[in-house]
Amino acid sequence: MPAAFKALLWLLAAALGLGALGCTALFVQAARLPYSDQGRYFDGVVVHEVQAVGVYGGLALSMTVLAIFLGWLARRMK
Repeated sequence: MPAAFKALLWLLAAALGLGALGCTALFVQAARLPYSDQGRYFDGVVVHEVQAVGVYGGLALSMTVLAIFLGWLARRMK
């Protein structure tokens, strides 16, 4: 059972790491958009709000911290 649990921790850490990469890409892309005075950007399909930049950054940061913690925990297990 401990080996399966350790493998699950590594799998979760990897999945969260990939999610963090995706959120970081969204964060960078959204931060580069030219927003109007109302804090909106329309790309022809979707209206992006300037507040989304902070949400993407927060998600990326929290996923990164959790992935590092799970990787550390999996490495520490015997």
